[in-house]
Amino acid sequence: MPFHVDVHSALDQICILFEPAALTAFTGESYHDLLESDHVFDIFGRNSHYLLEEIFDEEDFSTRVEKLEHILLENLKVSEPEKLKEALALITTGGEDLSVETLAKKLGISPPTLFRLFKNHVGLNPKSYIKTNRFRNILNEILQKRQTLTSAAHANLYYDQAHFIKDFKVFSGYSPKQLLNKISIEQNNLAWIYGNNNHC
Repeated sequence: MPFHVDVHSALDQICILFEPAALTAFTGESYHDLLESDHVFDIFGRNSHYLLEEIFDEEDFSTRVEKLEHILLENLKVSEPEKLKEALALITTGGEDLSVETLAKKLGISPPTLFRLFKNHVGLNPKSYIKTNRFRNILNEILQKRQTLTSAAHANLYYDQAHFIKDFKVFSGYSPKQLLNKISIEQNNLAWIYGNNNHC
């Protein structure tokens, strides 16, 4: 679903937020091949520079969105494997500290098969995705002011403060308190973080 972000400087980029594993359904390519591509639109079989010019030539935001949506829909190729859908659902709603072995057992597949599914369709191994999902849950809870840092950490099964701070720094480059001080814009589940004239 498109949403609007106010940016007070020149910007010539398009940002598309895909659900986990969704991008490969449009490209038919593994994440390894996608990461090797300089221009992801080229994978759609069209010149990326021409596509971007065509979109930015439209002054109306809604028309830009419609053109981009049309490009994506005409390239929709495959759906996610069922086992991957089950895995993502278990990780998202499980409410427990899942290990890769436990997750594979719940799905009735081997850990190596689970690893290949995630690497090919998500771009991360299962363990990294589980940790990333936990970090995003904590960040969303804090941003939406539903919980304090300590409560959010405990709710997401962090019982060691040092471990919590370490993981936070790995994903964001900042401690929890430093990160919150740098967040200047929040919209839905997206946070734009500014510092030293950079943004991410």
